[in-house]
Amino acid sequence: MVKERAENRGNNQAVTQNVLVYILDNVLRLLHPFMPFITEEIWQKLPGTAEGQKIAKIDKKAKPSSIMIAPWPIAKKELINEKIEKEMATVQSVITAIRTLRSELNLPPSIKIKAFIKTGSEKQTRLLKSHQEPISQLAKVEKLAIDKRITRPSKSAVAIIGSLEIFLPLKDLIDIEQEVAHIEKSLQAVEEQLLKIDKKLANKNFVEKAPLKVVENQKNKQGQLLAKQAKLKEQLSMLKS
Repeated sequence: MVKERAENRGNNQAVTQNVLVYILDNVLRLLHPFMPFITEEIWQKLPGTAEGQKIAKIDKKAKPSSIMIAPWPIAKKELINEKIEKEMATVQSVITAIRTLRSELNLPPSIKIKAFIKTGSEKQTRLLKSHQEPISQLAKVEKLAIDKRITRPSKSAVAIIGSLEIFLPLKDLIDIEQEVAHIEKSLQAVEEQLLKIDKKLANKNFVEKAPLKVVENQKNKQGQLLAKQAKLKEQLSMLKS
């Protein structure tokens, strides 16, 4: 989200770059005891701008010659804003949800999609609209609609985040019948594997006589297959509804 502001010339670029330097500087100091050589190497390359020194509250003349003797970072309560953190967590969740749906439906990043977000309140609407541009860029969305009154389009994938509902119309993106057939075939294969594992685990002799590691391995596979089965059924439901 910061990339565009860091690359575009102007006041925002300088502020963004200085904040990034400040964050990287402090992260390197925290990492130094565990990764001494690489952190020293990177730290020595950090730009020593006057503004960067000002943000970090380090006197330019007294800048340490090595990260080894640089002051340990101290948390600054005035820089902590829980409200903004919660808001950004919501924005990040929306981006992640859209990208996850794209991945599950095998939609490459080159394909621009439409997304509709039904919010649970006017406050959520204002928040997401204020971050509409980075959401569109990072989720590769061509058209993004955000409103409390949005209804689900037919043949659309769905993701739910709390009171938010995200819809991706699929009609013009994929061959729905072909995708349904593909998912049904995958589901059949998963259920066949599950049946074999279920029979093994239902066999008292196997559970009692097989090494514990082998039994646990089968239970782990069973759990993974059940999760995959649920996900495939969810995808089928979205495509058929």
